Amino acid sequence: MSARFAIKYVKNLKDGSYKYRRRVPDHLQKVFGKSEFSSRLGRTEEEALRAYADVHEHFERIIKNIPNTTTASEIASLKEQINARFLELGLSRTKENAGWDEQTAREAEAERILARYALDEETGHADSDDVSLSDQIMVTALLDSPESIQAQFTISDVFSHYLQHWKTSQTDQMKIDKYAERISRMQRILLDIAGADIPVTELTRQHGRMLRDKLKAQPARSGRGRAAHGTVQRNFNIPKAAINHGIKELDILMTNPFDGIDLGKAPVRAYDLRHPLPRGGSRNLNSRDKSLFRATAA
Repeated sequence: MSARFAIKYVKNLKDGSYKYRRRVPDHLQKVFGKSEFSSRLGRTEEEALRAYADVHEHFERIIKNIPNTTTASEIASLKEQINARFLELGLSRTKENAGWDEQTAREAEAERILARYALDEETGHADSDDVSLSDQIMVTALLDSPESIQAQFTISDVFSHYLQHWKTSQTDQMKIDKYAERISRMQRILLDIAGADIPVTELTRQHGRMLRDKLKAQPARSGRGRAAHGTVQRNFNIPKAAINHGIKELDILMTNPFDGIDLGKAPVRAYDLRHPLPRGGSRNLNSRDKSLFRATAA
């Protein structure tokens, strides 16, 4: 890159082309689901210089229009609508597959959406408080891509969605109430281990091991000794199932960190140590042995 083109947010790539790269402010990353914006400026300095002002203006507008707070469920719902809209318009879901003509059309559509709103006299941009959430997210998708919109589901979001989904297949209210209490209890334990209602994607295997150890240390329902292995396993499977549900139903991009966590083996019971009779053994007993066996059993 020449000295005359040392412009902020512009990077000269290995192939000689230029790209605009812009870090998303920390307080907006959780809502937007990514840490950086990027957009191709052109293959030459001249092309990049011509494109820079418009691209910079667009990204300034994106940053202003991203809502500071919203729920993951709202964003996920809007993303479904946006995907349908992109299909209707014949637009690429990923920015890499969008040609120059499509990028121009997307920018024009974003401008058309924002043109419906009055401009703030001081900033020259549409006031983010006036722009609807759906339009804010749509503009972001047009200037970047729908795939870049990743709702950050927290632990509580995933547990809540899992419970609501599970309820749809149940009719026994007593069973629903009982399982809902177990889910709520496991959610509280996991939140306590995590220290906060963090995005579920930030859970690690260490969290899983801490959860296992905490469950194994809990007292048995009888009050004597520790929780049974089966109880530990059933309780541990709840957050594991909730995360798997989030991966499948909420399109959360992650690997379940609780998969494969070693819960140990169930203790061997005295009952299991008894040696069974050999196959056909009862038929091989003579009448005297059988009478003795019956007498002992009596």
